[in-house]
Amino acid sequence: MKPKSPINVLDQPIADLRAEYDFDFSNAKRGQYAARLKAEGSNLIMLEPDLAQYFPDSASVNAALRSTIEIAKIAANFPTQLKVR
Repeated sequence: MKPKSPINVLDQPIADLRAEYDFDFSNAKRGQYAARLKAEGSNLIMLEPDLAQYFPDSASVNAALRSTIEIAKIAANFPTQLKVR
């Protein structure tokens, strides 16, 4: 008896896949952005789920980080110890 060939999952339609995720890769260009990514790097940061509930988008994360930087600058100008008389 001849052994069965493995089933290629890419040849089978995925019934529960949404229509907007049905990509046509026939015109795709391999490595189109690879050089830029290698030169510039990536700035993707993953938030933990408990933090993500407070920051729904990148704008809210950026605003919080900018506020933190400003507070740190102000705090750096305060004396570290109070003078006692």
